[in-house]
Amino acid sequence: MNVAVLYENKRNRSELKAAIERKGHEVVLASNTNEFFELLGADTADTYVIDMTAWYRAKSIYNYFAVPKKIAETPVVFLNVPEGFSALEGRDPIPGDVLLDKDAGLEEIAAQIG
Repeated sequence: MNVAVLYENKRNRSELKAAIERKGHEVVLASNTNEFFELLGADTADTYVIDMTAWYRAKSIYNYFAVPKKIAETPVVFLNVPEGFSALEGRDPIPGDVLLDKDAGLEEIAAQIG
């Protein structure tokens, strides 16, 4: 499975990638908005892992370019979700979506994929 990850945390980024790869998945990391747009353009992800802290930092750009609609049919593991979050604006939840709060560990995140 191809997994595209938007995750800005420099300290844990490589560890998250390794944890997902141990589950047998191919991983492409995006550490910022520009890199995430490149991943979207490639359109090869079977699952996205999106750090909501990074998402909210560039939310207006993502909404302007209709990113929620572009990933509407692809499951997403949402990390660091705020209380009350259920879906991205402009995207309905789908089977396979997972919501994880800030306390989720790297292995727990990796286990939610697929």
